[in-house]
Amino acid sequence: MSRHERKYTLPGYLAGDLAARLRPAGWRRAHPPRYVNSLYFDGVERPRYLENVEGLGWRNKIRIRWYGDFWGQIDTPVLEVKLKAGHAGSKRRWSVPAFDLDKRTPRQALRRLPSAVEAGTDELRRLDVVLATRYRRRYYTSRSLRLRLTVDDKVAYLRPPGPRGFTSIWRRDYDCVIELKYDVDHEPEAHLMAQRLGLRLTRNSKFAKGLESTRF
Repeated sequence: MSRHERKYTLPGYLAGDLAARLRPAGWRRAHPPRYVNSLYFDGVERPRYLENVEGLGWRNKIRIRWYGDFWGQIDTPVLEVKLKAGHAGSKRRWSVPAFDLDKRTPRQALRRLPSAVEAGTDELRRLDVVLATRYRRRYYTSRSLRLRLTVDDKVAYLRPPGPRGFTSIWRRDYDCVIELKYDVDHEPEAHLMAQRLGLRLTRNSKFAKGLESTRF
């Protein structure tokens, strides 16, 4: 199902101010906070990155996502293809076989992961791993239950491994990313809520920022 997603960026030092405004505005915790990890994939000429920075109306991102620890045995990874058309978005998901990830994992081992899903295609087999991301996500829902809001902080980016594994260090991003998510019919309520919380619409892609900060 397609839904609207609006992104807002706050400097990290203002995150506490936002948290203080959520409860009076009727928001409540919807899920315990957790760490979100992703491996992003793109073609040789980075078409998905270019679609993103050029702001094309139709674009997609391909990633493998899991929760909890970044390193170790990844038991329940999921391949996600995220489709965007303007501010509307949808996702397709497939389970990925479990794999081990440590600093010695070579790039080639990660490149094979997308083609291991049941819906593996020639396109997935041609992808390269281009970025790793990790951040803490907090989840909220509005009093009406029609709006959802997530707050991402402790964002970090890691360059993908080479033939002998990961050799770079995590790059920190000190901004918070807020996403307001809702069905198209609830656009007026979402607009009013964003105004009440003092949020200003921005373009913010962890995928693009991560690639740029790790000097892809």
